[in-house]
Amino acid sequence: MKISEKWLREWVSTASPRQALVDRLTFAGLEVDDVESAAPDFSGIIVGQVLTVEKHPNADKLRLCSVDVGRAEPLSIVCGAANVRGSLKVPVAQIGALLPSGMKIEKAKLRGIESFGMLCSAKELGLAEVSDGLLELPEAASIGEDIRQYLALDDYILDIAITPNRGDCLSVLGLAREVAAEHHLPYTPVDIQPAKVTIDDCLDITIASSGCLRYAGRVIKGLNPQVKTPMWMQERLRRSGIRSIHPVVDVTNYVMLELGQPMHAFDLSTLSHRISVRDAGEGEKLTLLNGAEVSLIPKTLLITDGSTHSPLAIAGIMGGVVSSVTSGTQNIFLESAYFHPIRAFSSANAKKYGLHTDSSYRFERGVDPAIQVMALERATALILEIMGGQAGPVTDVLNPAYPIELNRSIVLQAQKIVRLLGTEIPRQTIEDILTALGFQLTAIPEGWRVDVPSYRFDVSQEVDLIEEVARIYGYSQLEEQTLEIPLTLSSCSARIISAQQIRTALQHRGYQEVVTYSFIDPKKENFLTGPISRLTIKNPMASNMSEMRTTLWTGLLEVLAYNLNRQADHVRIFEIGSRFIVDETGNYREEKVLSGLVYGLNFPEQWGIKKQTVDFFDVKNDLDILFQQTGRVDDFCFISLDKEDKDCKWWVQGEKSAIIYDCDQRIGKLYVTNALAARDMALHYGLPKEFSEICLFELFLEPLQRKVFPRGKPISKFPSVRRDLALILDQQIAAQKLVESIREEAGKLLIDLTIFDVYQGRGIEPGKKSLAIGLTFQSQERTLNVEEVHELVDRIVKLLQNTFGATLREQ
Repeated sequence: MKISEKWLREWVSTASPRQALVDRLTFAGLEVDDVESAAPDFSGIIVGQVLTVEKHPNADKLRLCSVDVGRAEPLSIVCGAANVRGSLKVPVAQIGALLPSGMKIEKAKLRGIESFGMLCSAKELGLAEVSDGLLELPEAASIGEDIRQYLALDDYILDIAITPNRGDCLSVLGLAREVAAEHHLPYTPVDIQPAKVTIDDCLDITIASSGCLRYAGRVIKGLNPQVKTPMWMQERLRRSGIRSIHPVVDVTNYVMLELGQPMHAFDLSTLSHRISVRDAGEGEKLTLLNGAEVSLIPKTLLITDGSTHSPLAIAGIMGGVVSSVTSGTQNIFLESAYFHPIRAFSSANAKKYGLHTDSSYRFERGVDPAIQVMALERATALILEIMGGQAGPVTDVLNPAYPIELNRSIVLQAQKIVRLLGTEIPRQTIEDILTALGFQLTAIPEGWRVDVPSYRFDVSQEVDLIEEVARIYGYSQLEEQTLEIPLTLSSCSARIISAQQIRTALQHRGYQEVVTYSFIDPKKENFLTGPISRLTIKNPMASNMSEMRTTLWTGLLEVLAYNLNRQADHVRIFEIGSRFIVDETGNYREEKVLSGLVYGLNFPEQWGIKKQTVDFFDVKNDLDILFQQTGRVDDFCFISLDKEDKDCKWWVQGEKSAIIYDCDQRIGKLYVTNALAARDMALHYGLPKEFSEICLFELFLEPLQRKVFPRGKPISKFPSVRRDLALILDQQIAAQKLVESIREEAGKLLIDLTIFDVYQGRGIEPGKKSLAIGLTFQSQERTLNVEEVHELVDRIVKLLQNTFGATLREQ
């Protein structure tokens, strides 16, 4: 929230310098992110009044202006602004003035006519990014007065990061309470008196939704549509980041900043005699103030015309264009309501409509449920003061089915404060702090009974009150206490591999760990998984973070895109996290998984190794290292995907991808992307147009953590025998199946099996492949003779012939 320092100091007269004020706010939990000047540096610019305007003899678009700046003689200034006219008061840059742009004003000739200064726009003064003419000053502006003094530009803007639980501080009133309590000073609220009621006009109001607990409004007629918002109000709005639009709209925004109550004004001529607050039904639409037509989400809280039932506004978010206040509006209905921060916005909040408004920002965090009528009276007084008119009576309707809880009491124990803070704060100090913050205290034997003010909806239990005491008292004043914690050794099972050990193993293989959001854009994940049921978030952080992930790959691909777009060509990343699966019955389960992504060069580029991109077997080797940690590497296997397999997504190369098994249990998958999906994948994830294969893996974490005790094996003193087989077989047959059959047939004598060559090409029949396998035999009891080795190898060859149709490759 941005707020003018001078405006805040009007409410709390503190002598603390600016930096001390900023520090106290920050230490009290209201972090000041930035302090910036209300206007850039410039000098020599004063208030002037245009006396006469004549045509320039040598230019159609220029005018010769005679300008009174409080001297004996008026200045002759050439100006090209379309809105320059006689009697207009404007900022005048005199000879020698220095503008924010660095330009120094000097006497100049414009098309042959001398000009002794410059008439300025808001943009030229650095007060607006865009302006369509001169900055028009009120008639009351004193001629010759320095413009910095007149507009109070020697001010600073405090940009304060208000945490979500402190919606009460999203106003000058709320900040003033905090500053007053921190500096042990009173604050001076604006004097608000009920407006004089001079007409009987009013609208009937009905509330038919649990999201609206209070709705107040009044009719104001006879407004002067010709007047403009006072310059002082425009400046306060600008310094808070709000653009001046219309006097009525500006007043509602001003009261929102001042008191924290969002408001809305309707053009009375567009309404019937009734206002109804209800939930949206199916198929309703509304054209908003920003010009966008939206299809209303069912259960969205609406303000509607009670007679025609047509929507007028999305409650607490944005009004509709049909009932909006315009430059010709003379009669209005002014709204001031309390919408419940949860019930009103659980079905549809601003983010679901792709909107972010100052009203929704406050309503979704909570506003004071007792301030609606006071805000209405304040806004009425300002509107009548600026635009004239006549005010009708206030109609204040409460929702009888959902009464507002205004009176809450909490017992605060003195000893609990000492126990939690470790410091004994004087009783009177505690009472002064809480009283200054608006709490009412009644002494009881164990401490106090504390009545919580309506605007402190974040205080609901005793520890909240203790926190209030601590932050105003000052965390730096709390005494340091040495903690005494008994040291106990945690038992760590030797049968469990920790997640940290898995992280370390991958880091040793060149991987980097990343942490991505569990909230995903369903459009992106649908690319990987297809349209499936997911866990939907009721109030997402953003529209592209509306569902819970069913795979960690979406986040990893976004990380890859970020790196590739910054010329990284060697990416190895992994994440250990949860995925959220919705089953056929609608129930969900949370699964802990290890996911990884490998892309680019196998090794960083260097002179000693030929450049080679990573492939399936590189990643398989990385996973084998994890399997070896478990002490049961033989339990794991990779089964290649068949193109007809349901797990073979359209973006996957089936022949280069596999399902991973632990014994007979499926525990994960290792996929390699195909070239056909490259273009679509680039569009979905922001990847470069051209990129190589991506290897993705995802496994359940639990099987990787389950370990068996290693058993020592004696080293045989007898020699080993190696035999190599070169087999021809169908290329579709997985090598893993051959390995399993060979191990089963060879039994204990086979101590090592290595696949050292795979070949397809000249000399090999199409559709076939040559597989070279090295078999090492050794006995613990004796030296193997040639005959029994030959016999064992023959049995293995016959088994492979009968089972897989494999034949020995001819020399």
